Amino acid sequence: MKNLMYKTKILTEKLEATELNILDALMLIDYSLSSLNEMNSDDTAMNNLVSSAIKFSEQLGIDPVSDFNRHHRKRLLSKRIDQNPNTQCSIDLPTFYRVEFKKVLNTLIVLLNEHLKKSLVTFEPMITLFKMPWKQICSTENVKKVIELFPPGCKDFKMNDYDGVIAELKVLDHQCNVKKLDSLTKIFELSEDCKTCLPTANKLCRLVLTAPVSTASNERAFSKLKIVKNYLRSTMGADRLQHLMLLYSNKDILDCIDLKSSVKSWSLLKERRIKI
Repeated sequence: MKNLMYKTKILTEKLEATELNILDALMLIDYSLSSLNEMNSDDTAMNNLVSSAIKFSEQLGIDPVSDFNRHHRKRLLSKRIDQNPNTQCSIDLPTFYRVEFKKVLNTLIVLLNEHLKKSLVTFEPMITLFKMPWKQICSTENVKKVIELFPPGCKDFKMNDYDGVIAELKVLDHQCNVKKLDSLTKIFELSEDCKTCLPTANKLCRLVLTAPVSTASNERAFSKLKIVKNYLRSTMGADRLQHLMLLYSNKDILDCIDLKSSVKSWSLLKERRIKI
């Protein structure tokens, strides 16, 4: 269980990282899913976990077997298996907790698998186009599908010069091979430097890095909204609310600002009636 908690904790922290992109997130979910499947199929490790828990309880003066038998009654076998009503089956402590542990693992596996399948269906063209190690082999059909991932209202959604996009990606790929870049972040930094001559390739890199991985930031924003707009600020206008939310959301940056120098700069903008 401790190993499981560590893995889910690492997965949660990585999915909430600021610099995480959608492709790395899908790879991380895939790795976590395979790791959970290995844990689910390893009955020996589960039995060893229960045995170590029993030994630790005995060191504390607790008898886990007697406590288990006191709180868990014996269960009758199904009539399809045994017609004798007096026959009873007993579930021992290791079997019970192994079943409970597998329920937790199965729930996590099903949820991750569903999320992974839905994401793969949506972002399959993007994964094919930017799969690491990056070797720019793309077709017109794949580029068309990636462009369709842009928001319908923007002008990039209506782009139809697919050959020009492929040419820009090949130039970017050549530059990446020359500089031996091996991560999406470094490729994006290179595309930023070349965005004047490779504008579409830069927009595709931006699309990969800005696709939302989780809704954690949105949920935090609503939590902060409850703190900022309370019943004492019921008549606050939209502009003031937006400014306060911006300050509260970027509190880590705000704490590094020297308020005295900011006030001094503001006071020197023009002559004041009072001395500040």
